[in-house]
Amino acid sequence: MTLLPAYQITAQDPSFPVINVGSRQDPSYLPPDVCQVEPGQASGAKLTPYQTQQMIRFAVRKPAQNARSIAVDGARLLGIEPAINTTLVSLIQL
Repeated sequence: MTLLPAYQITAQDPSFPVINVGSRQDPSYLPPDVCQVEPGQASGAKLTPYQTQQMIRFAVRKPAQNARSIAVDGARLLGIEPAINTTLVSLIQL
C-alpha cells in the first residue's frame, strides 16, 4: 500500500493505525513509519509496570545525580555546549 504518493512513501505494515499529527479541527494523518518521537517528548500513553518502575528509580536519585542530569545531560539535550554552569559541573563530578 503506497501512502502519500507525492512523497513516494510505502507503509511497512498497512494494518498499523495512522497517527494524527495535526489538530482535531484540522487533522493530518501519517503512518507510524514516517513519524519520529523526539527524546523527552511527552506522551499520554499508559506506562507499563516496567516503565513506571524505571521512572520512579530515576525520580528518587541522589541530589548530585539530579544536578548532573540537569547541568550536563539537560544542557546537551538543548544543544548547549559547554554546560551552562561550569562551576556546578566541576562540583558534581567529584
